[in-house]
Amino acid sequence: MGVSIRSSYKSFIFLFFVFIFPFIFFQKVFNPYEFPKFIGLVSFSFVVGNILLLFSLFQKKFSLKLSFLDFAVVFFILTLFVADLFGVSIINSFLGSSYRLQGFITYLALVYLYFITRYFSSRFNKDIFAQTLGIQLLTLGVLLCSQFVLKNLSFDVSLFQNRLHGTFGNPNFAGGYLAMLFSYILFWNKSNSFIYKIKPVILLLGGVGIVLTDSRSAILAVVIVVIIYFLTLAFRIGKYRLFISSLLLLSIVSSLFLILNYSFHARRISEWENRSIIWTEGIRLIEKRPILGYGQEAVSIVFPEHLHFTVDNMHNIFLEYAISAGVVGSIAFLGLLFFAWRNLNGPGRFMIIAFLITGSLNPLSISQLVLLWVVIGIGKNSL
Repeated sequence: MGVSIRSSYKSFIFLFFVFIFPFIFFQKVFNPYEFPKFIGLVSFSFVVGNILLLFSLFQKKFSLKLSFLDFAVVFFILTLFVADLFGVSIINSFLGSSYRLQGFITYLALVYLYFITRYFSSRFNKDIFAQTLGIQLLTLGVLLCSQFVLKNLSFDVSLFQNRLHGTFGNPNFAGGYLAMLFSYILFWNKSNSFIYKIKPVILLLGGVGIVLTDSRSAILAVVIVVIIYFLTLAFRIGKYRLFISSLLLLSIVSSLFLILNYSFHARRISEWENRSIIWTEGIRLIEKRPILGYGQEAVSIVFPEHLHFTVDNMHNIFLEYAISAGVVGSIAFLGLLFFAWRNLNGPGRFMIIAFLITGSLNPLSISQLVLLWVVIGIGKNSL
């Protein structure tokens, strides 16, 4: 019984961290949304993680068989370390910029979190993790809907460029995170749980929340994942159900297309719409330092000054890693994705698809990175 209690409190601590993380923010600091999350990640990974592992060592219950994915993770973090060490700004690369806070310390904490997840995920009820994400998606959807209602009732609601962002500080961060959760829950098929029984409600509110963020990349990710979902159903259901499913799919895609079309043409002209220029300049920068790049968080330093705008991120995860750690870093990242994909089943794989779609068009939040590394760490242990 004692061992069971110890296992359950460790599981509770871990799952509570996963659930509460995207809700962390503190208005009275210089970066009220990302900085508190950075502190939360570092604190949990290095402090709580070490305490939990020490308890396991004292109980002589620590064991972890290394896999190809583990070696890919280690190679990835070592590549970032070398690239940052020889980058254009060691301080920026290791600490991260004041806005993104995604330097080496953040990635080291993510890798540490990955190994913590790998160890503890084999010691708790795996379905509870999926249910935690389901409740999280439901809560975030309700939160965004509530903010939308309060905004239209003229209450004071925090906005970013007149767009809702929940507790993320940026609507693209909120939309991207919800798209990852949506993809996971959509493909989760454990029918013996309460969350599965209300899955349509969760997906509806989560989908509405994504639309309310007006994040085009998140909406695009959901459209693609939903199409894939219905295509997979086509191989398992009869003609009648396939016809009904096709009509439902058509209505969903049509509605989302209209929303996307409105977003593209109605408004939002800003420096962030210059992605083609950003990507073109990024390729030129990679050609100048192709092997190990410029170090993390270096885009604002090396981006050409003669252009009429400045950026601190390439708005494309693949270009970002190529700028940060060159060809070696890109290979390390692709290798990590390859072994992570092999180690995951349906829900986790489609979460990665949503992550990559949103990450190919927008910068990523710390919340999105935490969710990715936790899911990769759990792998087939729970999916």
